[in-house]
Amino acid sequence: MQNPKYLTFDMVRLEGAHILPDMDVLDRMSGRRQRANAKLAHIKDTILAEAAELVEPVAVWARVEAEHFSSLPGTLARSFSGNEAVLGAVCTIGEKLEVQSHNYFARQEYIRGYFLDLTGTLAVAKLAQKIAEDLRGQYAAVHWAPGDDPDDLSLKAQRLLFDIVPAHQIGVRLTEQNVMVPVKSLSFFLIIGAKATSLQCSIPCIQCAWNGMCDKRLQRIPSEGPA
Repeated sequence: MQNPKYLTFDMVRLEGAHILPDMDVLDRMSGRRQRANAKLAHIKDTILAEAAELVEPVAVWARVEAEHFSSLPGTLARSFSGNEAVLGAVCTIGEKLEVQSHNYFARQEYIRGYFLDLTGTLAVAKLAQKIAEDLRGQYAAVHWAPGDDPDDLSLKAQRLLFDIVPAHQIGVRLTEQNVMVPVKSLSFFLIIGAKATSLQCSIPCIQCAWNGMCDKRLQRIPSEGPA
């Protein structure tokens, strides 16, 4: 399924300020619930300002129609059968933030390195959530990411997704171990069709790069157990 001629793809670039976390989110996700001292608060302020100049939010997505599902690997084809189409998407904030975070750690400025890295993780998650939300609104689609399937299709699905999506258009590549580079990148499928809601996550939210903020977690009914 390399370079399929039937692909249609699109891409978008956003301003960094649109996907950066605010101070409350940074505090909550760093596990610091107590009131931060003035020095730490100043570091976080400067890190958020610095991150705004480093992140380069961009996303690309492509669509595969149902008639081409037969060319997918068997288990994936069965998972997607009965639906109208599949959208594959790849999002990244680029590598500048990651490089600067590594520089901080190399200079033993561990607090700055930690908060800049955390800011990047939250930023790419917010970017992916925004793109997924926009696409779901356009196509009435349901999110499904590599690794969500109970048959552990993460490796096949990730490689397949990069066969579908021209991620090189936004500077993202996949290593032999199916790891995205730059690291601050996320990928996902959106399933379009009546049977899409039958696809369920199999990993706990605490292990998910979406930080428990996907549509399935947000819509979970109270009677369901913890993630």
